[in-house]
Amino acid sequence: MESAVGFTHLVGRFLFRCGDSEMNFKTLQAAITETERFLKLAKELQEESQSNLWIMPSRISGATRRASMDLTRALADLRRPT
Repeated sequence: MESAVGFTHLVGRFLFRCGDSEMNFKTLQAAITETERFLKLAKELQEESQSNLWIMPSRISGATRRASMDLTRALADLRRPT
C-alpha cells in the first residue's frame, strides 16, 4: 500500500519501502546485532578508561573501533536496496 510519503509495508514478504530504499528483516537484524556488540564494547571501554583522561590503546579499544566499523557497514547495508 502506497501512501503520500512513499512508505510501503508488506508483511508477507517482509519488505519495508521508504522512498527508493528497501530494507528487510535480515539486514535489520544484522544492524541490531552490530549495534548491541558495539554498545557492549563501548561501555566496557568507558569503564576501563574512567580513571584516565585519554583512552589508551588496548584490546578493548581496538575491538571497539572494529565494532564501530562493522556497525557502519551494517547500517550502510540496511540503507542499500536489496
